[in-house]
Amino acid sequence: MQRKVQMMMGRCLLNYQLIEQQLKQIVSLSSIEIRKNANGEYHAVHSDSQRMTLGLLFREYFSTIALPIESLNASEEKALQVELDKADAQIKFRQVFEGRDIYDSIKDNTRRLVWNRNILVHHFCESHLLDTFESCTEALNALDIQHAFTIEQFNFFKNIKAQIGDGFKALANALEHEDTIAEIEIFSVNSDTKIIH
Repeated sequence: MQRKVQMMMGRCLLNYQLIEQQLKQIVSLSSIEIRKNANGEYHAVHSDSQRMTLGLLFREYFSTIALPIESLNASEEKALQVELDKADAQIKFRQVFEGRDIYDSIKDNTRRLVWNRNILVHHFCESHLLDTFESCTEALNALDIQHAFTIEQFNFFKNIKAQIGDGFKALANALEHEDTIAEIEIFSVNSDTKIIH
């Protein structure tokens, strides 16, 4: 029974790492500068998110990417427009949620993910001694719930990353036309993201 608990712990930890990997790519793609080199070829420059922890990634996600629609007022809309400065163009990705309740629900889910991961890594064996069949069964039940939740959240962020990727593929095609570069503004993802089972 202890071996089953250990296997499920490993599966949960792997899922947390996979979620972290998805978020690193989302954050990295959320703000990109497009520059033209001496040969006239465009290339993208984006921020490095590889050293960010799961908690820092979520903080970055909610501070610069995800926002409820009521927060997107006129001044913020203006701030999200393309800023032509040192780069030929700057593309900022935002995920706008139609309702505050949806936004708050997503935020609660991310808090739960970080909390669950920290408990699993640092305190799980204190809460579940795994010295009896009953304690192992209780631990396994808790891990089953956590595992199902991590799969749901992994698919949520995987879908977001895929939609960003589709947007930037379209951008790459558009950049083949010289008159397109100054027209790029924001790639927005529909907040009604479906869970993939």
